[in-house]
Amino acid sequence: MSLGGDVDTAVTHQAHHRSGSRLRVPPCVGGCDWRHVRGTEAPVIGWCSSPQRLVCIICNEWHLVRCKSSRSSKCGHCAELKRLDVASIGRSGWTDRPTDRGYWVTLTAPGQSVLPWDRRQCRHSGGVVCGGERGCVVDAQALAIWHDGMGMRWSHWVTAVRRALGPSVTVDFFKTYEPQQRGALHIHAMVRVSGAVAAKRVETVMRWAASRSWIGFGRQATIAPVDLSDGRSVARTAGYCAKYASKSADALPDVLRLNAATGEVRHGGLRSWSASRSWGDTMRCINIRRRAWAAGAATSGATQLAACTAGAAGAGGALDLNQKHYAGSDQGAGLIDSVAGTCAV
Repeated sequence: MSLGGDVDTAVTHQAHHRSGSRLRVPPCVGGCDWRHVRGTEAPVIGWCSSPQRLVCIICNEWHLVRCKSSRSSKCGHCAELKRLDVASIGRSGWTDRPTDRGYWVTLTAPGQSVLPWDRRQCRHSGGVVCGGERGCVVDAQALAIWHDGMGMRWSHWVTAVRRALGPSVTVDFFKTYEPQQRGALHIHAMVRVSGAVAAKRVETVMRWAASRSWIGFGRQATIAPVDLSDGRSVARTAGYCAKYASKSADALPDVLRLNAATGEVRHGGLRSWSASRSWGDTMRCINIRRRAWAAGAATSGATQLAACTAGAAGAGGALDLNQKHYAGSDQGAGLIDSVAGTCAV
């Protein structure tokens, strides 16, 4: 079995070999069988706050790997790496097709008719209008019902847009959530439209779909066209999405969801970001590039390290530039997951 997951960090134990703290054993003939052992390692400053040990249950060979948490409250180092990866994925869906139309879409939550204020928690005087900036929050049960239907509403919105534009037009997206001050989630999305259709019609259809009562988003939908040939504009928009995804990664696990039909109460269950199948890069694709870079860095020294960093970083995906975890390693490419396969979605 090969090393699974993001193993750009699996070459951190060479110091243990040099200190003679344990006996070296030959690699398993048929391949190692790896298992994660959680909560056994101290933080590695500047690398990971909660590293995990990956142990072969056959030969006892082991390596440290990142916790890969996307929550900054758990590990700021891994969360930052994940944020950069998400930004890279967001950029990829627009930069690979610069002649298509791009739209920055924001779909907000509805007003008081659906999400009433919880007056018991207001701290302002009775004659003042409630608002999130004043610390007012939405009624918890109404908010939980709204959050439970977020995924379904987005799916209905995308479906309505695609059907209205017709089969000759392709609509792809990269979506993130952001919590408002009042507690309600709203959606930010990078949308790509391919096909022969007027820009005015696209914007009209998107606004029409957002206003449908059976979809349920608020009236303040923002549909802003983006010039996909402008690299700075694309990078800035993807950066916004990555920031919102990072922000919601900490918030979403605590979001309360209530199924109005069954009364079932749940926490979390919403992904901080998602993308359509043909959007662009995937996290798997980025991990493959990272493994290839790590393999080159571990076997070829500083010169190869610099070359791989420049090439792979330009292709997309943040690289782990902490060289001490790669350069000079006596493990070589054998400890890094095979780069077999492609990045195809």
